[in-house]
Amino acid sequence: MPSARSSTAPGSGLAGDFAVELQRVLEAGYAVNDGLTTPEEFGVSALVRDYKGAVVGCITTSAPKSRIPESIIGELAAGVVAAAAAVSARLGYSAPERQEAAS
Repeated sequence: MPSARSSTAPGSGLAGDFAVELQRVLEAGYAVNDGLTTPEEFGVSALVRDYKGAVVGCITTSAPKSRIPESIIGELAAGVVAAAAAVSARLGYSAPERQEAAS
């Protein structure tokens, strides 16, 4: 799973190049707030879509940053993405198949 962890300095707020940050989140399928809004805040979120594909919410997990070791971020992200996909499916969303990059 690609990482959506931002390269922005903790506590500095949103990324300077917001479009680049949004593209990173889109590719990864989830967003990570690793101290971006406040230094001790951590969260992982994934979009929930309805039957039309419209974004209608998100699934988020959050905790104090000091309680989240780097080693579990991928596991947290996978769980959030799976939960968001399950809710989206219940709302009638069918994700388009992703094309693998040509080698």
